[in-house]
Amino acid sequence: MSSSKLLLAAKALSADPTAPNLKNQLAAAARAVTDSINQLITMCIQQASGQKECDNALRELEAVKELLENPIQAVNDMSYFNCLDSVMENSKMLDESMAGISQNAKNSKLPEFRESVSAASKALCGLTEAAAQAAYLVGVSDLNSQAGQQGLVDPTQFARANQAIQMACQNLVDPASTQSQGCRTMEPIVSSAKTMLESSSGLIQTDRSLAVNPKDPLQWSVLASHSRTVSDSIKKLITNMRDKAPGQRECDEAIDILNRCMQEALHNQMITAVQEINNLIEPVASAAWAEASQLGHKVSQMAQYFEPLILAAIGAASKTPNHQQQMNLLDQTKTLAESALQMLYTTKEAGGNPKQAAQTQEALEEAVQMMKEAAEDLTTTLNEAASAAGVVGGMVDSITQAINQLDEGPVGEPEGTFVDYQITMVKMAKAIAVTVQEMVTKSTTNPDELGILANQLTNDYGQLVQEAKPVALTAETEEIGSHIKCRVQELGHGCTTLVTKAGALQCSPSDAYTKKELIESACKVSKKVSHVLAALQAGNRGTQACITAASAVSGIIADLDTTIMFATAGILNQENSETFADHREGILKTARALVEDTKVLVQNAMANQEKLAQAAQSSVTTITHLAEVVKLGAAILGSEDPETQLGWGVCGEQRLLIVCVKGLELRVVLISAVKDVAKALGDLISATKAAAGKAGDDPTVYQLKNSAKVMVTNVTSLLKTVKTVEDEATKGMRALEATIEHIHQELVVFSSPVPPAQVSTPEDFIRMTKGITMATDKAVAAGNSCRQEDVIAMANLSRCAIADMLHACKVPRG
Repeated sequence: MSSSKLLLAAKALSADPTAPNLKNQLAAAARAVTDSINQLITMCIQQASGQKECDNALRELEAVKELLENPIQAVNDMSYFNCLDSVMENSKMLDESMAGISQNAKNSKLPEFRESVSAASKALCGLTEAAAQAAYLVGVSDLNSQAGQQGLVDPTQFARANQAIQMACQNLVDPASTQSQGCRTMEPIVSSAKTMLESSSGLIQTDRSLAVNPKDPLQWSVLASHSRTVSDSIKKLITNMRDKAPGQRECDEAIDILNRCMQEALHNQMITAVQEINNLIEPVASAAWAEASQLGHKVSQMAQYFEPLILAAIGAASKTPNHQQQMNLLDQTKTLAESALQMLYTTKEAGGNPKQAAQTQEALEEAVQMMKEAAEDLTTTLNEAASAAGVVGGMVDSITQAINQLDEGPVGEPEGTFVDYQITMVKMAKAIAVTVQEMVTKSTTNPDELGILANQLTNDYGQLVQEAKPVALTAETEEIGSHIKCRVQELGHGCTTLVTKAGALQCSPSDAYTKKELIESACKVSKKVSHVLAALQAGNRGTQACITAASAVSGIIADLDTTIMFATAGILNQENSETFADHREGILKTARALVEDTKVLVQNAMANQEKLAQAAQSSVTTITHLAEVVKLGAAILGSEDPETQLGWGVCGEQRLLIVCVKGLELRVVLISAVKDVAKALGDLISATKAAAGKAGDDPTVYQLKNSAKVMVTNVTSLLKTVKTVEDEATKGMRALEATIEHIHQELVVFSSPVPPAQVSTPEDFIRMTKGITMATDKAVAAGNSCRQEDVIAMANLSRCAIADMLHACKVPRG
């Protein structure tokens, strides 16, 4: 029919090519013929052998694909491992079917091709159903899953009923559900199954084309690609099913928990035994020296801890995977036992008899020291092993014990001063702050190292407590000491919380909530560290003021070094019309004030902290002002004649200014002098800080007095320098003033009635005017060079020339 229309349209157009609609009719008829041909080809292909089976397979795959979209219901009654067996069997069937499809398509064996396609479809459906059932079982086995409520009716019966009834009753059932965590656990299985189905669909579509045209090389290439993808996805599906078997992960976690608990219990048992043994070392030694009545009790108490220690050591070693750690644990336990045995032999020999103990004192002291070292080494090893495994119970106990020690009475009088203990406490507090910051960083980057950092934090806090007890005793007031102890105890409580969170996070690195808690605990500990530092500073305000003052003096010295560099380069110039004399009094007055500050500083080194702080602050203010006025005075001084310079020399213990040393300018010498004063003050402040609170016979007090002497000597040298510089800088002016005074005296003589010694001729007067001319030239030259020697030479020449002229001009009165 369409062909006839095409022929009629062509005939009409050939008869009348100019007709307006004939071309459109011809085009429409041509399209109709093309559509008819395409429809015919499609119908022929659909009726070709194998096409029907391929279409059926694609529809079946599309139907079972729905099972993987949300596997929250049981697909069948198979158990998990039955599903795994089904996947294995169907994968073998699929391999055979795929091989048959390719071979039969290539050889155009269409009946066999149809059978292979049907078998492949059946195998793929079986694989999908088994994968969906396995995913469901993995999801419901997850600890975070929740079982659904029993439905009002049995959903399996509705599955066998009419589809319409099943859809209508779907609202009556509430199938077993899983939480998001359960969905994540089943995702690998579902993903692999979906990839298998998608690739299988592509493979069957390619087979469908090859059944019609088995000679198409491009389709064979596509078929090979789909075959590889299907094979890989099935392998991945099997692997995921084996790895995700229900209960395996939970079993592993339970095993880890039990091993960790056993290991922690053994470590805690060992640490407890070692601590008790260590606490009994001194009592046993004391009983051996002079307490025979207590000797038996103390020895028996110590001995009873060794059996549980050794049993726990063997158990802990068996749970330690690292061979070197095993050997260290056993060897150090053995060393502790051997040192205890040696101590008991010596104790028995001493027997609590003071006379006998005197003979064995050296051996007993040596045994005590060896046993203490062995206990300390074993404790360190246990803490390191526990920290590496995330076991923090022993660390928490250690911190708690350290906190309680602060409430115990003093063991003896402190040997050092408040400053000595304060310096160590500040160091340890800062170390704790650094460790806390590292714990925050490692909580994200490497949680396995949290145990080691927690152990470091525990050790640092223990050392902090050891210094806190004597620092509280040596504090200026009891209130300050009590405040420091309170702050240290608060820090300890924060450390126990942080260590506990570190252990929990190391055991569960992916727990976001625990990580958040650790970071919050770290922030609290950092804040409490700052509270400890503030308490220490409040208890030693004078020492802190000395530290601040020493830092300020160092800055002044650096500034003077820069000024000297500018002065040497010749760019430290006068900015106004002032003279050095304008600043001389300021320099002398400030220098004398600094000497008074030095005396006060030395006197208050042994006084209270408040007065020491005031003295330190006052000395810094004075040296700052002294440096400024000296710099202003030095800026006024110009560069002197390089042939006439000043330098330093030594006379006895004093550093004196000596004239005629080349290479230094006056201003450099002056600034260097005040720099020496600043250095001496810095040393004095440091010595004051070291001697604060010490007794009068302490070596630091002697050093303080020496520093004070050096300070006074350097101030004296500065004063001498100022005088010498002033003399050197004003010698030209003094020569001019002397010349003016001499000329004034000559004028008085000239005006007096006293007759001249001789009468001069006009020629003599003319000759005298040459001297005036020379003096004038010298004055102009001195004004240009500004050299002291030129001014002095001009002044001397002028004095002689004017005097000669006046003598020549005077005539006798008659």
